[in-house]
Amino acid sequence: MKYNFDFDFETKEEILSHDDLCSDERLLQDIRRVCRMIDDAYLRFQMQADEDLVEASIYEIEALKARYRYLIRLAKTKNITCNTCVTTMYEKI
Repeated sequence: MKYNFDFDFETKEEILSHDDLCSDERLLQDIRRVCRMIDDAYLRFQMQADEDLVEASIYEIEALKARYRYLIRLAKTKNITCNTCVTTMYEKI
């Protein structure tokens, strides 16, 4: 009986490039997630009647916008682009 095992060993550079790809995709996912969180925070803000909850919503929105700006800046430094753009109100951030 003859066994033929064909193993495709990756070089260290190939493994690192896969890690970069994973981290790039993870960064894009984080940006999308923060966008959804901003949308949700704006919806909650619009539904609040209590003064303290309105203030809390404002702080939450500002914190998420700061995180969004950070992630966008990080993506720009890594030259990451995305074909689909989910930004509408975020362009003003």
